[in-house]
Amino acid sequence: MFWDDPVERLEKLRGLLCPGGRIAIAFQPRGPGSTDETAARAGEDIAKHFAAAGFSGVRVETLDLHPTNAVCVLGANGS
Repeated sequence: MFWDDPVERLEKLRGLLCPGGRIAIAFQPRGPGSTDETAARAGEDIAKHFAAAGFSGVRVETLDLHPTNAVCVLGANGS
């Protein structure tokens, strides 16, 4: 949400990882009107960016926190 081109940034980060290296990005919406659904949608979007950047084994984990859930997206450098 802070990067103009998240796929480009993730591609650069993937280039810094050793083969098989892993990355995780966590997000917990905290703004007015944030819901667990907000977190779920953000996790799906981040996972799509990971896949577009070439990460493999991309998965989203949901953490049951308050006031809203948090999501953690994980991926591996498959190159």
